Amino acid sequence: MESSKTLAPPSKKKNRYSTRKLKIGREAAEITANHFILEHLPDRFCAGVPNLVEFPIRTVWSVPIMLGYPKLGVIGHVGTVIVDSEMGTVAGWTPLEEVKNAAREIYERRKAEIEAPLV
Repeated sequence: MESSKTLAPPSKKKNRYSTRKLKIGREAAEITANHFILEHLPDRFCAGVPNLVEFPIRTVWSVPIMLGYPKLGVIGHVGTVIVDSEMGTVAGWTPLEEVKNAAREIYERRKAEIEAPLV
C-alpha cells in the first residue's frame, strides 16, 4: 500500500552551517585526499571527485578512493577519504585493509583485461 504522505521540501531558512562558509573547495579537498592516498596506499590508487556532505555540526568533503590502471583508466571505487571543509585536514577514511581487499576483488574480476599485453 502506497503512503499518501510526502516529504516536505528543505527549509528555506538560513542555516548557520551553510556551505557558503567553506574554507576549502572541491579542488583542495581532492588534493588533500590524494596526499593521504599517496602516503598510505600503493600505486594504482587516486582520489575521485569530492562530494560535499553536510552534518548538523560540520560540513565535510567525501572523496572516493579510486583504483585505476594505465590502459584501462579508473576501474572502481574502493573506499573514501573524509576531508574537513573548515580545517582542510583528513578527518576519516575507509580502513586501509578494506580498501586493499576491495581493490583485490576488482583486480580478480578484471584480471584478464589488466594483464592483457599492450597492443
